[in-house]
Amino acid sequence: MQQVEFKALGRRVSCLGFGCAGLDGRLGLRRSTKLLETALKLGITYFDVAPSYGTAEEAIGHVIGNSKEVVIATKVGPPRRPYDLVSAYAKSVLKPNIDRIRRLKILLRGVVAPPRNQKVRPRYDFSYEALNRSIETSLKHLQRDHIDVFLAHEPHREDLVPEVEERFQSLVNGKTIGAFGVGIGAREDSWTKFGSIWQSAWPADHISTYDKDISYLFHRVIHNAAQDRFGQTQVPVPKLIQAARRQSPNSVLIVSASTPKRLEELVNASELME
Repeated sequence: MQQVEFKALGRRVSCLGFGCAGLDGRLGLRRSTKLLETALKLGITYFDVAPSYGTAEEAIGHVIGNSKEVVIATKVGPPRRPYDLVSAYAKSVLKPNIDRIRRLKILLRGVVAPPRNQKVRPRYDFSYEALNRSIETSLKHLQRDHIDVFLAHEPHREDLVPEVEERFQSLVNGKTIGAFGVGIGAREDSWTKFGSIWQSAWPADHISTYDKDISYLFHRVIHNAAQDRFGQTQVPVPKLIQAARRQSPNSVLIVSASTPKRLEELVNASELME
């Protein structure tokens, strides 16, 4: 797989990163293990996770552990969710099968996932105590002695004040983490520089405004693309990935998949432009 220079860490990583929100380190550990092993086999060296992704950190710890061959990014912000066996079963058993039947997946969206209420976004704790608690637990679950990338997860702009940046920087100085920055789910313009990393939804035609001297990561390249009534992207997935790679060749694109076959398809799409 092609690699890009990840300035924040001074090393090269795969041009595609694996988004681990769908992993389960308990009931679905076997499926998660297959996905992670497939990602490694395909040359993916960047893995994106967060405490709010349930037991995903545990799955990574089980398969990857303290390997220095890859970069693990985790976050602080939204809290860890209590483990739910029903949700775990749906994620591990039902979702991969539904994903294979695209039209059924679209029909079920309106049934099992009604529109979210647009509530005021919650505020999260970025105090020294909160940062250290989160890191301690993440290191335990990931089975690592160091966190490569540590992101403020879903902060408000007002949270990213110099005092908070100093707290994150102290973790870099103490060699607890390698680098830090911001990770948000929305498609928003880059905010005031905070650390050396920015991760957000793919901005499409606005990518030219992302011109700071930092490391960029983007997700939802496929999810946010225009779709037809059957849920198929109007532009073929390979072309979406290739276009994003051409528009931002030095960025890492975060992709996710519920089956090894789907992950292979996404990786192959990125390699077609070589």
